Amino acid sequence: MTVIAMASVVGAPGVTTWATVTAAGLTAELHNKDTTAVLVEASPTAGFVSLHYQIDADKGIKSLAVSTEQPRWQDHSQTLPGGTQLLSLGASPQANVNILRSFAEPLTKQLSADISTIAVVDFGRLHLGSPILAALRHVDILLLFSRRNNADLLATHTFIQEALSDVPCGWAIVGKKGQPSDAIAAFSEMAIIEEIPDDEVGADALFVDPNPKKLRRSPLARAAKTFAIDIIEKQKLIAAKK
Repeated sequence: MTVIAMASVVGAPGVTTWATVTAAGLTAELHNKDTTAVLVEASPTAGFVSLHYQIDADKGIKSLAVSTEQPRWQDHSQTLPGGTQLLSLGASPQANVNILRSFAEPLTKQLSADISTIAVVDFGRLHLGSPILAALRHVDILLLFSRRNNADLLATHTFIQEALSDVPCGWAIVGKKGQPSDAIAAFSEMAIIEEIPDDEVGADALFVDPNPKKLRRSPLARAAKTFAIDIIEKQKLIAAKK
């Protein structure tokens, strides 16, 4: 029912970290409910989550793409610690490009059509000619990550005008240093969907030195939990209007 895409145009503003904690937050909030959250690695340079958690890269988007039966993502996902479902992608950029060029759009369509799924899709870094641009037409929202400095904001805004005019976009602004939020929204004429804390301790507790207790107490995890609840509440409103 809901496909939330996340990507950046420049820098390394924490797309994978935020996608991972958001999917974990959704999983926790949807426990024992009829809706399932899934984290999807869909960047050509994907594989970080799979590698970190030692996930079998042959089971995931790769196996789903070549399935001869009626494909269901649930048959190709794997479970991360904490219960989050993951559709993984391998660590070979060239192989990933080939898979995504042919399958990113069908996969996104499938996820969008599944009324029992909230998909958090990490599309990594976007560029002109990226194999996943066509898939973005089928997402409910594309969160574009940027820090508040003028160079990153301008580069991202320019890319939106050049390549994403038909995609529903919103900002995910990282950190507090730089341009104020109201100035960013006014300059770009695009809403800020989420303001993400620049929380290196929380990010390290997720990937570098895993510490679930420290992660749960981090500003990063608390913000992701609030964001997950907001996603679920908005989905309920949409369903009620249908």
